[in-house]
Amino acid sequence: MSSINVESVSHAIAESLEKDEQQWDYLSQLTSSQNGLYNYDANRLTKVKEVSVPKAISDSIHHQNVLDSRHCFGGFFEVINRAYFVVHSSIFLWDYENKERWCCLNQFNDEITAVCLVRAKANMFIDKIRFLLIVATKIEIMLIGIGFANNSTTLDAELEAFPTKYSTSTDNVSVNQIVADCDTQRVFLCCDHGNVYEFEYFYKQNLFGQHCRTCVKSNISDSFTSKLLKSFTFPENNNGNGSGSGSNQQNTRSTVPKQNGIIDLVIHPDIFNTKCLFSLSANGDIHGYVFCYHEATPNTNTAATVSPSSQRQQQQPQQAAAAASPPQPQQPQPPQQRRVMSKMLAYSGKKLWNEIQLQIQQMTDDNQSYFYHRDVRLVKLFAITKYESQRCQLMGVTRDGDRLFFQISSNDALSMSWWNMELCFVRIRAPFLNYQQTQHQQQSSFEPCIQASSPCGIHASACLHHNGVTFMNSVKNYHSHSHTHHHHNNDCLMLLWRNDVETQKSKYGRPQLIESIECDIVSGSSSARGGGGGGGGRHDNLILAMCQVPPRHLPSVLLFSSKELHNKPSAGAKPLVGLSQFALQHVLPAPEFLCLRKHCLVAYRLRRTIDIFKECLLHRNHARILHFVNSIGLIECEVMCLFILLAAADTEQHPSSSTTATAATSTSTTTSVIRSEALSLFQTEVSQHSDQLYQDLMLRLNCPCSKLLSIYLCVSRILRPLWSHTICVVDVAHNHLISARYSLEQLLAVATPLKTLKALLPELTVNVASSTIKEQQLPAVHAWLDQCLQTLHALMALTHCPFSRVYDELSNDDQILLQHMSFEQLLVKESGTALLRNVVHSLTTNNKLSEHHIKQLHTHCPLYFSSAQFVTFLFQSQLSRDGHHPHAQGGGALESALTMLCEVCGDPSFDLQNVCALLMNAAYYTGVVKLVFTLQARLMAQIQELYTHKQHQHQLQVQQHQQLPQQQLLLQVPSASSTSVDAQIVQLKNRVLCAWQQIFECLHRLFVVAEHGAHRHQHVPADLGEHQNRVLALCVQQDNRDFAYKLYEWCLEHNIHLLHKLFTFKPKPKYLENFLGENIVASTGGTSTAAAGGGADGGDDEHEMSRVQQQLQQQQQHERNRRLKELVAFYKANSETAKMVQLLDALTKSSGFTLHERYNFLIEARRATQTLNEKRVQFDPHNVSNDRYNKFAEKANLCKIQLDVLYTLKRKCNAAAGNNSSLCVQDRDLVSLEYKLLNLEQIYEMCKQYELHECCLDCLAFTNDAKVVDYVNRCWCLYIADCIKTQRSQWTQYLAEHFASLVNRYNLQQQPWMFDANEIVFYLNLTNLQTNAQPSDEVVLDILYPNIKQLTYEQLLTVYKHVLARIETPYKVNIARSIWYLIVDKNPGADHPAQRPHAHHRASPLNNPRVAQAQHNNKLLLQSSSTNDLRQDLISNCLSYLQKLVQHQPQYESLLADFRRALSEQYQNK
Repeated sequence: MSSINVESVSHAIAESLEKDEQQWDYLSQLTSSQNGLYNYDANRLTKVKEVSVPKAISDSIHHQNVLDSRHCFGGFFEVINRAYFVVHSSIFLWDYENKERWCCLNQFNDEITAVCLVRAKANMFIDKIRFLLIVATKIEIMLIGIGFANNSTTLDAELEAFPTKYSTSTDNVSVNQIVADCDTQRVFLCCDHGNVYEFEYFYKQNLFGQHCRTCVKSNISDSFTSKLLKSFTFPENNNGNGSGSGSNQQNTRSTVPKQNGIIDLVIHPDIFNTKCLFSLSANGDIHGYVFCYHEATPNTNTAATVSPSSQRQQQQPQQAAAAASPPQPQQPQPPQQRRVMSKMLAYSGKKLWNEIQLQIQQMTDDNQSYFYHRDVRLVKLFAITKYESQRCQLMGVTRDGDRLFFQISSNDALSMSWWNMELCFVRIRAPFLNYQQTQHQQQSSFEPCIQASSPCGIHASACLHHNGVTFMNSVKNYHSHSHTHHHHNNDCLMLLWRNDVETQKSKYGRPQLIESIECDIVSGSSSARGGGGGGGGRHDNLILAMCQVPPRHLPSVLLFSSKELHNKPSAGAKPLVGLSQFALQHVLPAPEFLCLRKHCLVAYRLRRTIDIFKECLLHRNHARILHFVNSIGLIECEVMCLFILLAAADTEQHPSSSTTATAATSTSTTTSVIRSEALSLFQTEVSQHSDQLYQDLMLRLNCPCSKLLSIYLCVSRILRPLWSHTICVVDVAHNHLISARYSLEQLLAVATPLKTLKALLPELTVNVASSTIKEQQLPAVHAWLDQCLQTLHALMALTHCPFSRVYDELSNDDQILLQHMSFEQLLVKESGTALLRNVVHSLTTNNKLSEHHIKQLHTHCPLYFSSAQFVTFLFQSQLSRDGHHPHAQGGGALESALTMLCEVCGDPSFDLQNVCALLMNAAYYTGVVKLVFTLQARLMAQIQELYTHKQHQHQLQVQQHQQLPQQQLLLQVPSASSTSVDAQIVQLKNRVLCAWQQIFECLHRLFVVAEHGAHRHQHVPADLGEHQNRVLALCVQQDNRDFAYKLYEWCLEHNIHLLHKLFTFKPKPKYLENFLGENIVASTGGTSTAAAGGGADGGDDEHEMSRVQQQLQQQQQHERNRRLKELVAFYKANSETAKMVQLLDALTKSSGFTLHERYNFLIEARRATQTLNEKRVQFDPHNVSNDRYNKFAEKANLCKIQLDVLYTLKRKCNAAAGNNSSLCVQDRDLVSLEYKLLNLEQIYEMCKQYELHECCLDCLAFTNDAKVVDYVNRCWCLYIADCIKTQRSQWTQYLAEHFASLVNRYNLQQQPWMFDANEIVFYLNLTNLQTNAQPSDEVVLDILYPNIKQLTYEQLLTVYKHVLARIETPYKVNIARSIWYLIVDKNPGADHPAQRPHAHHRASPLNNPRVAQAQHNNKLLLQSSSTNDLRQDLISNCLSYLQKLVQHQPQYESLLADFRRALSEQYQNK
C-alpha cells in the first residue's frame, strides 16, 4: 500500500477520534420557551437488587424518628463500600456489599450535624489509618481514623476506628455540610450562620519547640472588616429558628432554615482553568470562591492576583496512602504560602428572583401563572463541566424539580477579575412522573409543562447529576389516590438522561434536546421494573441519598480525550471525560447507582445503548431496531453491530470455563443469534438521510456510504487508548527511568479486535455497490489494519524483555524520538517506521528474546522484521550453538546457510554488515565474497530496470511536450518521478559500495592484520595462505569494472605487496592495466574561469577556492603518478619491456615526479633498452635501439648532475641554517631542480649562481669539448679559492682529503682538459705560498701524488719544471724544496723518506740504514730513461737557480749541496 493511502486512513481515524469528542452542546441555544422535550419511551433504568437495612439500624432510625425526625440522615462513603446513618450522636457504617456487616461509632457527646470521609495525609498517622472521618457536632469538629482489620488493602474487611487528637470548636455554629476535594484534599464546611470555612489539620511545632496536632477552620466567606466585628461576639444560635439544619443529606432536619444559612456546597473542577467552590444559601444567594496558592491579603474579597497557569502548577494532588512509619514532625507552612480562597462571585437571591421573572415571560401562560404564585427556592447546586456544555457552568434544582442553568463570565479570565453570573434559562419540570402509552395514543414525547402529575417534593439529598444524567426524588402522586400520599414520607426515584445523538431537529433548525424520563414505579402499583419498587410498600421509606458506584472493572488502558491530554499534564489528566457515551460503552460496564432509603438500599443499573440494541437483535424486534436507527443514527447502529461481531468472535475464541455446559450452550446460542442479526443489519443497505451527527464527517472523509465511516469509528474507538500516547514512560522522580507504557495484556486487548475486524472486512462489505470502496478504500483500510497489527505485535515483543535494555542500545536521536513519538506517528511518519525497525533490530540482538518469540515476531511483523532479518537471526543462532570454528559446523552447514542468505540478501532490511561479520568470525571468507557478489548482481539488475524505466518516462515526456503548444511548455514543471528514480538509483549504488566494503574488510583481515600478527610472532592460522588465494581468485574473476577499480585502489592504499601479487596472476587481472594507466586528473578550466570572473568583494573566497583546487589537483596528480609507477612494475612483472620503455620515457617528461624518481626512470629505461637490444632479432640498420640506449644514458648522466646540484644546495641550506648564516637560495630554483629536468645550460648557470664549482666541473665534463679548458681551469681556481674561504687555515688539509677524489671523477685520458696540471699545480703552489706565513713545501705534492690516479710521476716532474720556470723569484726556493721532496720522497722507486734540508731539521737519508737498504733495492728497479732524463733536467734547473741564489744568500748552501749530490747520483744510476 502506498504511503498516501496510509496517511489518508490515519487521517480518517484521527478525524473519527476527534468526532467522538465533539458532542452536541444542547444547552448553548436553548431558552426558557424552547428548551427541548421529555420522552417517556425509554427503558434504560433497571433495578438490580434491593437490600434491607440491618434491623438494629432500622430500629434505631425508627426510634429516633419517634422522638425527633429532624436528627436522622444518611449517605454513602462509596470509596470504602459503606453507607452511613447518623442517628443523633451515633454513626452507623453499613457494608452494603455484605449486608450483615455493620458497625456503630457512638463515642460522641453531642448531636452530629455533618460527616465527611477523606483520605488521610501521608506521614501523619500510623499505617493502618487510610481514611479520616470528619465529624461535626454542635460543639466541636473532630477527626476519626478509619482503617481495615489486619491492615487489609481490600474493602471487604472489617473497619477499625482510631481516635485522634485532632479536634476544634465549632464556635457556637451548626455545620450543615462538609465537602472535600478529592484531588487537593481540601475540606470545606458550611454552617447555618452563613459562613463558609476551610478546615485544615497540621502536625507542627509551636513556639516552645513542642510538637502538637492542630486543627484550623478559616472563614473564607467574610471580608476582613466582617471578621473583625464578629470576633468580638459569638454568633446567635436560635435553635427554634432552624438551628438544627444540617447537611444536604438531612432534608428532614431543617424545616425552617435560616435565611442566610448555607444549605449546599459544590466544587466545580474547571472554570477558566481553575477549581472553584460555590455555596448556596437558604434565600438563594450563590457565592463563588477560587482555589488559590498565594500570599494571603487582609481582604479576601479582592480578586486574586495569581495567574491560573501558576496556580495549576502549585496545586499538587495529594495521593491517599497510609503512613509507613510513626508520624514524623511536619513543619507548618508559612502563612504567606498557605492555601487560600479568593471570593470571585456574589449572586444574590434577589437578582435570581428578578432574572426568573424575566424568564417567566418567555413561558406559556399556564406555566407563567404557576411561577407567579410560587416562591422559587433552590435546594441543590450541580457543576456542569465544559464537556457537557460550553455555555452553562452551574445548574440549580428547585424543590419542585425545575432546573435553572447559569452562565459564568469574566471580563478577563487570565487576570482573575470579578466574575459575573446570569440565569440562561429555566428547564421546567416534566408533565408526568410516569407515562404509559396506550393503543390509541402513540405519543411518547411532551414539552415541559407544570401539571398536577408533575414531580414535586424534591429534596437535596436525593438529587444527583453527572454528565447529562440526573436523579431526583419525587412524592408518589401519579395514581388516583395521590392526595393521600402527601401525608406519608415515601418517595419514588426519577431518572432524566439526555440522548446525545438524537437526530431530530426543532422547527428552528437547531439540535433538539430530548431528555428521557424514567421512574421506579409502574402505573397502578409500587413495583419497579425488574422486581418492584424500593420500600416494599412502606409509607415512610424516604430516600436519604443517591450515589454512583465507582466502576469495579475499568479498562486495562484508560481512555483520555485530546483536550485532557493537551491542556493538562499527564499526571493531572482525567480519564473517561469529554468523550461520547458511544466511545466508552464497549469498554465500560453499565453504570450502577445506589439509592439509600430509610429501610432499604436499592441498586440500579443504567443499561448501555448497546445492551438494549443486543436485546432487540436477540428478539428480532425490527420495529425497535428501526427506532434505534431513527433515534441514534444509522452509523452508530452499524458501529454497535461491529462491536457485537468483535465481541462474539472473542467469546468464541475464549469461552468461559466457569459456566456449566447447559449455560454455555445457551450463551453460545444467544451470541450466535445476536451475531447473525448484527451481521445481517450491517450488510443491509440503509439510507442515511437523517443522520445529522456524522454528515459533515462523511463529506470531509469522502465516504460514499456509511459502512466505511462506521469502520473508521470502530477502529478509532479501539485504538483510542494508544493513539495519542507515546509507547514509553519516563519516570522523572526515579532518575528518568524509562519503561514501556503498555503491558502485553493491554496490547492484546487492542490487537485482538483489530485482527478480527481485518478478517471480517470481506464479509462485511459483500453487498457494497460502490466500486470506489471495493477497489480503493477497502484495500487501503485492509492494508492499514495490517500495518497497525504489525506495529502492535512489535510493541508486544517489547514486553518480553526489559525496555531499558532496548532503549540504551538506540542512538541518541532514536531515544529522543522514542520519548516523544506517539502511536499515530509510528504509523504515519517514515521516521516512525524507521524508529520501530531500529527498535525491533535491537530486540533481536544480544539474546533479548527467545527464538520462539523471534519466530512469532517474523510471522506477525514482516514490515519491521523481514525474512532477511529472520534468516540472519537463524544463521547467528546456528553459529552460537555450534561454535564459530568452520570445522565445527562442517562445510555443508555453512554453504547451506550461505544459500539461504543469498536468497534474501536483496531485501533492503538485510543486515549485510552483521552477516559478513559472522561469516568472517567463522573464517568463511569466500562466503563473504560470494554473498557480496550475489547481492551486487541483484542490485545491478534493479539499477538497470530503473534506468530503463527512466528512459521510458523520458520518451513519454518528450512525446507529450511535442504535442503541447509553446505557451504551455514554458509553464511545465519538472516531474518529481525522475527525481525519485534518481534517488533510488543513488541509494542502490550506495548499497553496492557498502557491500564491497565487506570484501575489503576480509582482505584487511587476511593481508593486513594477519601479516602484522606474523611480524609480531603471533599465532597465524595454518590455512591462511589458502584463504588468501581463494579470496583473491574470486575477486580477480569479477567482471564488474567498478569493483575491480575499487579493489586495486584498496591494494594501492593498504597493501602494495598484494597489488604486486596481482601482477603475477595468470591470466592477467581484468582492468588492472587500464586502472593503472587511467588519467584521473580532472580538468579545472571551467572552475578557474568562473573563479576569475568573481567580483572584488569575493577575492578572499576566490583565493580560498583556488588554494583548495590546487590541493585537489596535487592529490590527483600524486595518485596518478603513483599508479603509473605501479604500471611500470606491472609491465616489468609481465615482461612487456617495450611498453615499459615507452612508459618510462613518458614518465621522465611528466610532471609531478621528483628528480630522484626521474633518475630511476632513466636508469630503468636504460636497462630495459639494453635488454631489448640483447633480445633483438630483427635487423636494425639505423641503430635505433642503440640510439635510444645512448639517449637514456645521456639523460641519466645529466639527471645525475642535476641531482648533485640539488643535494649540494640542500646541504648548503642546512649548513647555513645550522650556523645561523644567510644563504639566499630561491625556492623556485629548488622547485625547478626537484621537479623538472633542466638542460645543461640551465644547470650550469644555476651552479655558477650559487658557486657550485664541483657541479660546474661536472657540467663542463658533460660537454666533452676541449674548448672549455679555460672554463675548467677557472672552475678549479674558484673551487680552491672557495675551499680557502670556507676552510681558512685548514684548506690544505681539506684538499688533501677531497681534491684527489674530485679529480678522479673525470676520465683524464679521454678528457685531459678537465685537469690542466700545469695551471692547476702552479695555482696551488702559488696560493699555498701566498696564503700561509710558513708554507709547507710538501702539502701540494701530498695533495696530488699519488692520490690522483691519472697523474703520473713523469707528468708531475714536467709540471714542476713548468712551475719553477713561471713562479716568481721570491717563491722559487720554496718550489726547489718541493722539487727536492718530489724527487726524493715521491720517487716511485724509493720507499724511504728523503733527506730534508737543514732549514726543516730533516735527517739525511744517507745516514739512515733503512734508506741505504732502500737504495740498494731501488737499484734493482731500473727506471726508464725518460724518467731519469726528466728528473736530471729538473735537478739541473734547480742547481742553476740555487747557484745564483747562494751568491746572495749563503744560507741555502746545504740545499744546493743536496741537489748536487742528487745530480751526481743520477749520473751514477745512468
